[in-house]
Amino acid sequence: MTAGAFRQDLYYRLNVFPITLPPLQARAQDIPALAEYFLRLHRGRRAVPGFTADALACLRTYPFPGNVRELENEVERRRPSPTTAAPWRRASPSARP
Repeated sequence: MTAGAFRQDLYYRLNVFPITLPPLQARAQDIPALAEYFLRLHRGRRAVPGFTADALACLRTYPFPGNVRELENEVERRRPSPTTAAPWRRASPSARP
């Protein structure tokens, strides 16, 4: 607001109804749905396979200190292609290729 990039009146209107969410680490049950959403979002027009059970289990065990943005980045960076079925089969999201 001090830089003039956000309207002060809008800030106060939005601040009337604060929304607090626990970190993604505490909502592991949300990870499969979010991962599938981000996969559909970033696959474009290509037909790519979904996540295997092993891949989802790997995603559930990672703490995601960057929360949902980090999950989205991992899915986009390692999204499966028609030739690679499970990008997280052997490596956790923190293990960079």
